[in-house]
Amino acid sequence: MYELNENKLAEKLRKQCHENGKEKDPKESAETLHKLGKVYRKKSPDKQSLMQSVGLMTSSLIRRPLNLKEIAQDLEEVCTHIVELAGVHGRYEDVSKVVTDIKQQIEIFRESCRTKMNVITKISDNADQSVLIKLQLKKMTEISGVQNFINKTYINLMQGICELCLSLLGEAPCKFAVAGMGSLAREEITPYSDFESIILLEDEIKEKSHFESVLDYFRWFSMIFQMILVLHGETVLRFLAIPCLNNPHDKTKNWFYDEYTPCGICPDGFAPAASKNPLGRQTPTSKKPWTTELIKTVSDMVKYLESDEDLKNGYHLADILMHTCFIFGERNVFIDFSLLVNTRRCPIMLASCSQRFLYEKQLENDFDVHSFFSFQIKRRGLTEMDLKRVFCRGCTLFVSALGTWFGTESSSCLKIIDELLEKGVLLEEDCHKLKFAVADCCEIRLRFYLQQDGQSDHMFQTNFKFQKPEMINLADAVGKSSLIDALATIAMLQKSLLNFVVRGRLAKIFLILPEIPPLRPLICSSLRLHTTAIELCRKMSRNLLNMAFSYRKLLFMCYIDALMGCVRYAEAARVINLNLKNIKNAKMLDLLMFCYDNLRFCFFAIEDGKRSIKFCRKTNFLVYFQLCLGLLPDDAWRDYYKCLGKFTKAMKLIDKKLHFELQENTVHQAVWTFSKICTIKDIVCCNCNVLKKQNIGLEN
Repeated sequence: MYELNENKLAEKLRKQCHENGKEKDPKESAETLHKLGKVYRKKSPDKQSLMQSVGLMTSSLIRRPLNLKEIAQDLEEVCTHIVELAGVHGRYEDVSKVVTDIKQQIEIFRESCRTKMNVITKISDNADQSVLIKLQLKKMTEISGVQNFINKTYINLMQGICELCLSLLGEAPCKFAVAGMGSLAREEITPYSDFESIILLEDEIKEKSHFESVLDYFRWFSMIFQMILVLHGETVLRFLAIPCLNNPHDKTKNWFYDEYTPCGICPDGFAPAASKNPLGRQTPTSKKPWTTELIKTVSDMVKYLESDEDLKNGYHLADILMHTCFIFGERNVFIDFSLLVNTRRCPIMLASCSQRFLYEKQLENDFDVHSFFSFQIKRRGLTEMDLKRVFCRGCTLFVSALGTWFGTESSSCLKIIDELLEKGVLLEEDCHKLKFAVADCCEIRLRFYLQQDGQSDHMFQTNFKFQKPEMINLADAVGKSSLIDALATIAMLQKSLLNFVVRGRLAKIFLILPEIPPLRPLICSSLRLHTTAIELCRKMSRNLLNMAFSYRKLLFMCYIDALMGCVRYAEAARVINLNLKNIKNAKMLDLLMFCYDNLRFCFFAIEDGKRSIKFCRKTNFLVYFQLCLGLLPDDAWRDYYKCLGKFTKAMKLIDKKLHFELQENTVHQAVWTFSKICTIKDIVCCNCNVLKKQNIGLEN
């Protein structure tokens, strides 16, 4: 007999994983996932539990364990049970056939995308200014064509699944429409994006006595639809919010990291902050003890556009519902909804004080998380930029925010920019820059996902590995100048919009501010284009006297970062030493610490031990001074203790950090520090948390 106790199985799975939640042996853990799937099958008729059961069994099949046949039979039984609960008997074969067809269609779809991306115009870094605009326009047209192809194909796939659901359940009890949201509505979807959707019902049906049975019909419609997408095999387990593995309400039970299930086309997740699917938010929390269903009549769905409803739901549902597209059903129902949405669409600049406050608060939050300047302030040393967070999301979020401020009706970023140009809000030159930046964002995301063959939470320039020998990274694939130009435009858009909303909200024309002098060197340094950064820094250093001190400081730090990135430590040390005598002001403490810390590293690299220790002590003194003032986080205390040789105290802080942050750098620090307080025999024999966390051998 299988042990069907959920908590015991979760504990067993935890032992089969490293402490970062990643599985040691996927074939071994597949059996435990299969048993967990059977546990959730027992929770029928709860829809969310049944979907979690399907997800667990599908994921266990992907890991190719020895009992494949048994898992396949259990998975078929769960799916047959769901279909029968929906009132359809003996039709699972239809579902299975559609899943197979969809897999084939998706493979053809993605291969077509790869073919189209291979012929996208690549703009030379040395392109003449006279032909540059024409080349950019050509590239924008090509990217727009690829996105249109992806949007149409993706919608056709979803329509095929809707048609199967309708044929299984029989004729719909009323007129309805399935509407898409998110990147699909913005026309920026990829062949690996999840599907965010709602179901709209005609208003007349609410007055009927059988309205509850109508809702039940569409709940099962949505259930079968999501089941087909999960059976496709690209739904990562954390998206299903399985309580004992990834419980969003309890950090101690949110530990499992599914790295074996491909991340691709799937329904939107069940986590409270997601749940942008017709079944909606089914799990109440202590702070928000309610549920949200997105199967509603047109009039009821429009109520979510009210600001208090939006806040109550816990995520920005109002903004998402403002931008939708028709997928399936009666187009007139969708048109009725769109017309009602447009009547409530009001430029934020003319809205009430409370709405403007919410908008500004969200904009400040987006700037803090997704802006290039915020990233630069938070970074410490040679940190590579997350292109997905800063570049792609940073672009679409701020273009959409600009459209919301001026009350545009379009959903697509490119169409928002065109609409702003027609309204006279944007200048033609700024319009061209923004459209080219949006096109570059779409190209980067598409290239990365197609190369990875799946979605990714993070994107870094050095992670791009292309099959063509001439395309070894992102800058080579897209074009270095194009990438830098686009990112510079996005960075200044972010800064300009925040400045505009806070200070110039009554203006009728939006102008993108001129680039700050150190912007391009900073971009190059963040992209690990160190040689280009050095060239730009040297070029700009001729005008240092005309720069503000803050810009000179950024340029200097960028130059040192770039030199060290090129492994030119002796030169970096010489430049720092030449500038140390100019750093005397107490307000320049952070710059002084930057200099000492980098000198320590440079002298260590060139094997000048005495001078390395000297600057290590100076850095140590500055760290202690700032720690006493409460200016630095726990990380700095860790470094301070290591400098003093107090490795036991440093180890406690590292071990504490590893529970919340499983970065490679933190793990290596842990192993190094642990080696200072133990003998080699101790490291091998003792039950060390750090070694268990990553299953690290002595060779590391």
